[in-house]
Amino acid sequence: MNPLTPINASAVNKAFLVAILLSAHVGRAEDGSEFRVFDGTVKFVAAANVSIFTVHGQSREMTGSLMLVKGERRIELQNIRARINPKSFKTGISLRDEHMRRKIFSLANDTTPELEFVSDRITCPELPQGRDAACPVSGQLTLRGVTRPFAISLKVLNDGKGYRITAEGGLKLSDFGIEPPCQLGVCVTDDVKLNFEFQARETSSLAGGPR
Repeated sequence: MNPLTPINASAVNKAFLVAILLSAHVGRAEDGSEFRVFDGTVKFVAAANVSIFTVHGQSREMTGSLMLVKGERRIELQNIRARINPKSFKTGISLRDEHMRRKIFSLANDTTPELEFVSDRITCPELPQGRDAACPVSGQLTLRGVTRPFAISLKVLNDGKGYRITAEGGLKLSDFGIEPPCQLGVCVTDDVKLNFEFQARETSSLAGGPR
């Protein structure tokens, strides 16, 4: 019998065992859960050229999804996607709402594209139940068919049932080719402040399939 044969067999067995262990490790790293957005609210505030006027508005129709992957002392939010129908924004005055939709959200052909934010991945500290953490986010915001880089700061709270997420940021209308609208001599400023709030609840697991 060739004395090298047992050595080769042992090497093959070891290599096979290493491959199994590596495969198991990779599988665990990719395990994650799909979350969907519920109770999504977006608010905006725009100052005006007349100091006594400030325009406030909101939509309660934000929808979205994300993938959450738990790692060592951290969580990753992946494939983040949020959408809002611009027609759902209300300011409390119907005439102003119509003016806003026409001047800010509608294209020349009278279509009104969705407002959309996407981000590939963000990393947050590990969040035990009842704890929260701040997580900076960079992604792409599409407004009236124009996409621009967009950064915002998230505050993520583990409430035991999922995650409660709030965020604050801002944008310049001119970055999206939008001229700040005016009505009866009152014009909003170029800068618009944004505030987001929503619940993220688990809907399925990559490892275990739909729940």
